[in-house]
Amino acid sequence: MSRIDPPEMDRLRERARKLLAGKQQDTPAFNASHPDHLIEDLRIHQIELELQNDELRRAYHELEASRNRFSRLYHESPVGYLSLDGAGIIYDVNETMLRMLGQPRIRVERKPLSSFVEKGDRERFFAEYPLFHRDPGSKKVELRLLAGKGGSFMARLEGLKSFPGTAAGDDGDKGDLRVSVSDITERHAAETQWRLADTVLQHTPQGVVITDKDQRILHANPAFTKTTGYALDEVRGQRPSMFKSGRHDGEFYRRMWQELSSSGSWSGEIWNRRKNGEIFPEWLVINAIYDRFGLVSHYAAIFSDLSAHDSFRKRVQHLAFHDALTNLPNRELFHDRLSNALARARREGGKVGVMFVDLDRFKAINDTLGHASGDDLLRQVSARLQENVRETDTVARLGGDEFVVLLPKLVRVAEAARVAEKLCAAFNVPIRAGDKELFVTVSIGACLYPDDGQEGELLLKHADLAMYQAKSEGRNCFRFYREDLRAVNKSHLSLETHLRLALNNDELFVEYQPFFDARGGGITGVEALARWRLGERMVAPGVFIPLAENAGLIERLGERILCKALRQAAQWRAQGFADLRVAVNVSARQIRNGRFYADIQRALDEAGAKPCHLIIELTESALMAEPKAAAQMMETLAAEGVDFAIDDFGIGYSSMSYLKQFRLNHLKIDRAFVADAAHDQRSAAISKAIIALAHGLGLRAIAEGVETAQQHEFFSGIGCDLFQGFFFSRPVSAEQITALLRSRSGG
Repeated sequence: MSRIDPPEMDRLRERARKLLAGKQQDTPAFNASHPDHLIEDLRIHQIELELQNDELRRAYHELEASRNRFSRLYHESPVGYLSLDGAGIIYDVNETMLRMLGQPRIRVERKPLSSFVEKGDRERFFAEYPLFHRDPGSKKVELRLLAGKGGSFMARLEGLKSFPGTAAGDDGDKGDLRVSVSDITERHAAETQWRLADTVLQHTPQGVVITDKDQRILHANPAFTKTTGYALDEVRGQRPSMFKSGRHDGEFYRRMWQELSSSGSWSGEIWNRRKNGEIFPEWLVINAIYDRFGLVSHYAAIFSDLSAHDSFRKRVQHLAFHDALTNLPNRELFHDRLSNALARARREGGKVGVMFVDLDRFKAINDTLGHASGDDLLRQVSARLQENVRETDTVARLGGDEFVVLLPKLVRVAEAARVAEKLCAAFNVPIRAGDKELFVTVSIGACLYPDDGQEGELLLKHADLAMYQAKSEGRNCFRFYREDLRAVNKSHLSLETHLRLALNNDELFVEYQPFFDARGGGITGVEALARWRLGERMVAPGVFIPLAENAGLIERLGERILCKALRQAAQWRAQGFADLRVAVNVSARQIRNGRFYADIQRALDEAGAKPCHLIIELTESALMAEPKAAAQMMETLAAEGVDFAIDDFGIGYSSMSYLKQFRLNHLKIDRAFVADAAHDQRSAAISKAIIALAHGLGLRAIAEGVETAQQHEFFSGIGCDLFQGFFFSRPVSAEQITALLRSRSGG
């Protein structure tokens, strides 16, 4: 053939491709009618052959690459593969299968698969093996295969419907079988363990409940259903709180979950409710179950029904009439004994005494030391009460820190008085609660049958009134019931109700009494004082402040006065009196509640006032009631600019240690010393010592209650820094303070 130029060659190649692709099926293979046509057809045929060879080479290379990829996947697969002939002889195996068996290829290939099956499973293997050939894709069998060095593993064998060829490229024949092998040792062990655990769970006589981390019930055993009456389907997805009996308060469950969270387990006696509504006692053990990250994933609860035990029946009967904490007779048993004593007194004559005993400031002790120490204290108080009454008397606990004493067969009133005196004196010796040694006092109210009442409930009511009278007269004493106490109590309750309404309606207001500088005579600050007008009369602070303390209202009252005072401080600042400070009294309960710092911050923000405008006045008793909390609070607020003053210094603890411990700025000398200092040498000496002490510590001394020129002259002479009292100004309204400030500034 003559040489073909490139353009002509390109044309012929394109035509050849179209012919191969079937684009010109009508074109004859050769055209002999003309020599030129024949030559062109020959050339096209030649090009077609070249193109076909190119396609074959490309297909061959792709096939090789595919076979290499398959071989790599085949050998690196996490699943083992075996190729067996019709007799069950292994003729090909991948690398994963060799690793499972722990053998080199030479010891595996050309060996029957049965030789690698553990003896105990061979009979089952021979029975199952023919079924693989009939329908390979639907058959699986689990058995134990032997591994190197005497080991074995649990394997799952699965026949394959199709197999793309072995690494060697042998497609096999009709008798061949392809099998995949998976190591299921761990899963099989877990399933075996779970089946064993489930068997134990189903047959254990104790009720078992398993929940998720959110306390949703996942599983419960038959003993649970037998005990509670609930089927698993009725409780699945519910929380165990559905079984609550109502006999335990929120504090009981809070402590339970607190212990469970901290230690991972809780055990104790609890009352729950069956499906039929019956309440029953059980001994319950709860354990937290953790995942591999150390987080709670489940909870397991095991309980035993205690109601069936005879010993427990006796205990339930005892608990029905005795206090669980102190083991003293409870209200029911006390009323029964009181009724019997009154019936005997009616038949035989004589008197019956009833005493109401209440611990003084128990709530403060309980809040400060915690409930565990509080419970310990109550147990020891109950023991001390029992030790100091007669053998025929009954000490009972009504609840909280309230105890009652029954004195049957009294002849004279003096007998009851002697018992009351003995009980008060018994608490002169300190009590150890936890690691603390405490001095606890009691207030006692007493009444007598038939003098103060004929029925048990009335006698208890009258003893309670007498006890409140003892508290109002200073605590740590006893008082007998008097007829006029009913009127006093009625007035007390009425006043408390009005105080609650006044707080709800924001009816309390503030007056301010200024502090005067001893040197320049200027007003450096004011003390905010709570005031209450009830109808047409003013209620004295000495009446409603203690009332608020006893009624648990002092925190609300203190917060209201603080907010009002800070709003007024912000107004004075806007009016140009930026250096004026406002002192606000704070109670011990406000410090103990744990929210005091946040309350101060919120009040400052809402009022638009600055910390430097505020002086917090605290009594010594308030500081020492919760010294750690007070010290931490004072340190934080002092760093922000708040000042602190000790009110009524000299009549409380007056301990040098707390003056060192707390961040203070002012000492207020109690008015008892101020009133007598000008004419009483002892008061004068104490006042001089307090001022010297204040200056030595870098504090400013304030004389409060200055009412005469003589008092002013005396305290000026001994270096007192500030004065407060009627001699300078009575407590007045904010508007009057503003006018006073302007008059002194010449504004």
